[in-house]
Amino acid sequence: MTQALTQSYSRDKEDEADRKGTQLAATTGYSASGLRDFLASMKEDAAKDPNSKRETGIWGSTHPSFDERIAALTPIAAQYPGGATNEARFQKDAAFGPTAEE
Repeated sequence: MTQALTQSYSRDKEDEADRKGTQLAATTGYSASGLRDFLASMKEDAAKDPNSKRETGIWGSTHPSFDERIAALTPIAAQYPGGATNEARFQKDAAFGPTAEE
């Protein structure tokens, strides 16, 4: 698992993965903004919590910055309006920090 998070790929490969993942999500009925929103959540949480900042530091050293990825994904997601977001599942599986269930 650590290797998957720290493996260094070219920026082009990272951008392509973000773009294709966003397009795939949108074409299968999910919200195209899901990855962008997840990255924004990670950025926000890392800024608030020193432990999260440290934990995302290794990952951030091998990937483009949150700001770069969010900026690149915003116009792509805008091409695919609609789609479903399961807020409860996002809070349980993807959001950092306490959830409504805790």
